[in-house]
Amino acid sequence: MKHTKGPWRIVNGVQICSGDEQIAKVWMMRDGEGKANARLIAEAGTVATETGLTPRQLADQRKELLEACKEADHAIRKMRSSNIGEHSQGVDILYEIVQGKLQQVICKAEGKSNE
Repeated sequence: MKHTKGPWRIVNGVQICSGDEQIAKVWMMRDGEGKANARLIAEAGTVATETGLTPRQLADQRKELLEACKEADHAIRKMRSSNIGEHSQGVDILYEIVQGKLQQVICKAEGKSNE
């Protein structure tokens, strides 16, 4: 089964539409939750169209990528700490090029500051 192709947009604050077709309508709730829910639903449909993945698949992929980044970060640190002989310059270059980006990605994914 396939979902309605996006982009999905919000009409009148509570209707989620694709083109001229209404896909869903959310109930107005206290404190603007209805509009927030409509934005979330529209965003999920649009992102699913853009990526070809459901929100669950994206969350699973994010978890796998974060783990891979952590493993790469650990491996580079371990190589650098045991840096010996002819490979030391290559490890230093790898560290300089990759380590900072890995740390940025890991911190961002974990909601931490990269300081």
